[in-house]
Amino acid sequence: MILKKFTKTLFVFFIPLLLLGILAEVALRHIPNDYSLKKRYLDKNAENIQVLILGSSHAYFGLDPQYFESSCFNAGYVSQSILYDLDILEKYRHDWGSLKCVILPVDYFTFYSTLKASVESWRIRYYQIYYGFYNTLIPEDNFEILNNKLDYSLKRIYKFYIAHSDSSNITQSKLGWGKVYNSSNKQDLDSTGIRAAKRHTAVDDRYFNENVRELKSIMEFTSQRKIKLILLTFPSYRSYYKNLDTTQLNRTLSTVQDLAHSYSNCSYYNLLTDPEFSGVDFYDGDHLNELGAKKLSLKINGLIK
Repeated sequence: MILKKFTKTLFVFFIPLLLLGILAEVALRHIPNDYSLKKRYLDKNAENIQVLILGSSHAYFGLDPQYFESSCFNAGYVSQSILYDLDILEKYRHDWGSLKCVILPVDYFTFYSTLKASVESWRIRYYQIYYGFYNTLIPEDNFEILNNKLDYSLKRIYKFYIAHSDSSNITQSKLGWGKVYNSSNKQDLDSTGIRAAKRHTAVDDRYFNENVRELKSIMEFTSQRKIKLILLTFPSYRSYYKNLDTTQLNRTLSTVQDLAHSYSNCSYYNLLTDPEFSGVDFYDGDHLNELGAKKLSLKINGLIK
């Protein structure tokens, strides 16, 4: 009798908490963020996209679709590794009826890192929650409410639904370009370049073969559909490229060059030290600002033409 009463009390206590948790989760998922906006755009417009930009922050901040003559969208994002580029292509594989060209970065760190093993691994949950890419089996990665402190989540709900003041989650334009790395707030190019070079230098090559396989899958995907694939090593400031490990750099460049030669639909451009880009074009040592993004976008648009 006591046990039955205790069980009933627990039930009465936890059911309201469960319902509140579900409501909070639904509310959090409906607050716009960069991932949900990209997914929403692709859901509605994938069939009309002619030029698709993928990749990590170099592409996200460095290529602005408004400067491309064809219908273009930037589906790249911060720390987005090749696995997720491939996932995006495959998720909309039946919708790329107009797609003529894919632009994909292959940079110094591309073959040597993955999102799951980086300090940015917390971003994985957003690919699971908003894209439906289940590349990990960690239960909490499927819920917004379990990935932040409760007071932070409640503040987000209050700001968006009550105060109508929360726009901090959006860092991109309507066409997916990262718009917050501006010349007006540029960082010190020397110190940031040195730090980025050190951060991007791997201690080993444990992820090399895995990333090469995924790149080959992208190359096969585009080749079978007769979609042009442009592989691009992005411009960087001298403080970055002068501090790169030559072994890692040379292996990356030789690998991507060999792969590009194996596919007739593929072209590779190494712009790492391109003299057209000077200090005024960079936000920090390895990312372009809006001036550099315009210059690079027009350059790549010309290559596509």
